[in-house]
Amino acid sequence: MKIKRFLRVTAFIAVLAALLALLSSVLVTRKVMGGVYCEPLNTLEYIAVGDSECLAGVSPMELWKDFGYTGYNCGVPAQRMQDAYYELKNILRFQTPKVVLLETNMIFRDLGYIHEAKSFVRSLAYRLFPITRYHSLWKSWIFPKLNDAAEQSGTTFKGVHYNTQIQSCDPSNPSKKSEYGSEILPQQRYYLDRITALCKKAGIRLILFTVPTPVNWSPDKHDSIQQYAQEKSLPFWDLNDSTAQAGIDWSTDTYDGGDHMNFYGAKKVTAWLGRHMSGSCGLSDRRGNEWYAFWNDELAEYLDFTNQS
Repeated sequence: MKIKRFLRVTAFIAVLAALLALLSSVLVTRKVMGGVYCEPLNTLEYIAVGDSECLAGVSPMELWKDFGYTGYNCGVPAQRMQDAYYELKNILRFQTPKVVLLETNMIFRDLGYIHEAKSFVRSLAYRLFPITRYHSLWKSWIFPKLNDAAEQSGTTFKGVHYNTQIQSCDPSNPSKKSEYGSEILPQQRYYLDRITALCKKAGIRLILFTVPTPVNWSPDKHDSIQQYAQEKSLPFWDLNDSTAQAGIDWSTDTYDGGDHMNFYGAKKVTAWLGRHMSGSCGLSDRRGNEWYAFWNDELAEYLDFTNQS
């Protein structure tokens, strides 16, 4: 009796897995995935990955406007290292960037063993059966304009979180402080190593960088990343040490008291990155290339939306 029950359960799981795999292969297209996956194949020269610090701190349209570099901000709020690794690996199926900018705040995110285990199982399900991640596909079928609006937003901003609110900060005494430590924990180190190896194998220049944030950053975190960067022969750009050079004004450039950059801070961080990427990363100015004329059309929309036109 127990054997029959086991066989029935096993058969049910096998059929369910086959059905999920079939639905994933048929329904989960690049357009459905949205964001960076909607970009034309092999047109992006850099990819920025990280958590909300990255999401709010790097504006690809500003890099296009001032330097002619094509790229996408793939930051995700509360991003985990394993998710960043698998997302980057998936992106590299469709894009051949010369540079990956990895914002370092997510390296220190410690969610605890139980939460990390749950996250691992969820991430595994997403990778094996993408339909479980995009389970709200019915909305795009019933309301196709919702999908079009999301795609338009991603095209206009290339991933960056646009926020013009202002909440000033005293960088020497922020009103809150991150609860995460300054040590690179084993799981985070494991996936950081995998990202490093992935980029090396693909011939991609991996740059570790840190968006200014007195709430989340500390000298000890700087030392941990600096040690890793030296060990792996990677560049490390800590903008917390270059706020004056970047022109960061903590009375105007953050929307939540020094945790994240707002639009004005992101412009300054992006300009700093552009200057340091220029001439050292092999990126090309595509503004005069007719194959990238669509970027100018998108830039016009971006400038109009951000009141820069």
